[in-house]
Formats: sequence, structure tokens, C-alpha cells
Amino acid sequence: MDRDERDEVDLVAELREAVERRVPDDVMVRETDDGFAVGFRHPFEDRIGSTQGQVRSWAMVRCDPATMTLRIEDMRFSAGTDRLTGKVGVAGFRGRENAVRSVAVYAPGPDGEPVLVERQVQRTSTLHGAVRGPAAELGWHEKQPLSATVGKVVGAIAGAGALLTLVVLGVLALTGRLG
Repeated sequence: MDRDERDEVDLVAELREAVERRVPDDVMVRETDDGFAVGFRHPFEDRIGSTQGQVRSWAMVRCDPATMTLRIEDMRFSAGTDRLTGKVGVAGFRGRENAVRSVAVYAPGPDGEPVLVERQVQRTSTLHGAVRGPAAELGWHEKQPLSATVGKVVGAIAGAGALLTLVVLGVLALTGRLG
């Protein structure tokens, strides 16, 4: 391995180690071929609806040390059993998401009223933040994935359309043509 290749490997390792030092206790970091992955240490216990199972969330960080850029892509894997049919299934998601998964478990208390026994919350922003802070400090720049760019464009167009609608309605109302 020549000096430039070694320096690039060191840059990715430096970033990964900085992320490892800053992640909360319930988050872990794993090395990958082109960067690293940041994920929750324990799967999320999904008990909502007719399905009961486990969900694993990861932020896959792909690094390009030559340009000091990185991409974050969310991955979610679900494995569960449908309580109505008994069928077992696995599903996955790959892209960008801003999600909060939360479940609360209650049990009857001494007086018969529900008492919170357990609360589990996992936020993709926790995974993203664990990467973005150290990356910025070390001079890395995040490149947005196509799905995030498309989402921003669609949001801007929808916002402009809503604003234009409000302006037209305002003009019609002020001129007495509304109604």
C-alpha cells in the first residue's frame, strides 16, 4: 500500500474512531468496506398492530477520503410474526428517513391503573448526529443522497404552490370575488 492509500485509510479510521467516542451507550459502530455503519445496539421491539417482531436500524456511512466527502444512507430491517396468521416475514428499507420509533409497555399497577413498565425510543437523528458532529470537526462534508435531494425539491415546489394559492385567495378575498 503506497503512502496516499495509507493516508486515506487513516482518514476514514480517524473519523470512525471519533464517531465511536461520541456515540451514546445504546449505539454501536462497525467497520465496512467503504466506511462504517452506526446502529442501535439492541433491536427495537415492535409490538404495534398485528405484527410482533424486531427492527434493526443502521446509518451506513460511505466515505470518499480523496474528496473528504461522505454519504449517510439509512437501512432498516424488520423480522416479525403476524399474530393473526402466524406467518413470519422479513422486510427492509434503504434510503433516507427521519424516523422516531417508540413503544411503551404498561402493566396493571397495585390500584389497577396502568403503570409504565418500559419505554423504548430510537431516533434516526441520533445515528445521523453521531456522524455529523465528528465529521464536521474533522473537515468532512456530507453529500446528500438522491432521495434527500428529491425530497427537498418536492418540498420546495409544494411550499411555493401553497404560497401561491394563499396569495390568489387573499387577492380574491380583498377584491370581493371570493364567495
